[in-house]
Amino acid sequence: MSAFERKRWKWWLVAVIAVCVAGVVAKYYEIHDPYNVEFQAFIRSQSSVEEQVGVISSVSVIKRVHSYPGFGGPAGDTPGYELYLYSVEGDRGRAWVEVRKMNKSPHAEITSVQLR
Repeated sequence: MSAFERKRWKWWLVAVIAVCVAGVVAKYYEIHDPYNVEFQAFIRSQSSVEEQVGVISSVSVIKRVHSYPGFGGPAGDTPGYELYLYSVEGDRGRAWVEVRKMNKSPHAEITSVQLR
């Protein structure tokens, strides 16, 4: 094996290890994110979602949006919110479910359910 090939193998090995570490860090954040845990339990408790996809077998987060208060609106006084998009799988189908919680509100709400 030439020196060039050894360098290339080392580079690929470092790249694979970096991707694995990034995956572990992302999974750790997903598991310990308090909004994620709360929203997944909220989705599982909603009969409207269960009516469309059947008995829910898995809920996984696709996208997170954290909006901070004060941005947007004519006076710059819009409240902040947490917005999460989930992929929900059930025995009758799959759907994307969007859940939002306003910063000052104690309750979450489902803003959209799209069957896939």
